[in-house]
Amino acid sequence: MEWLSGKSELKLLEVTVNEDPCNWDTQFENMRSKASSRLYILRVCKYYGHSLQELTLLFDSLIMSLLTYAIEVRACAHYSK
Repeated sequence: MEWLSGKSELKLLEVTVNEDPCNWDTQFENMRSKASSRLYILRVCKYYGHSLQELTLLFDSLIMSLLTYAIEVRACAHYSK
């Protein structure tokens, strides 16, 4: 079965949804790529001597927000199958 004119994935609000609701490979690869580039910002800030409190706040803002965004969608898709 073709989904949306031959595409097997659809990206809505930065969440890549696959035809198979339990296949999140593309979404996780996108998240990993973004997290990797954002970790560079943390490394630079650490190099310039920012405090642990500042680095923690930056980590929560840049990395944790990325990992927790739309987590309900992924969880519901997993349990619906």
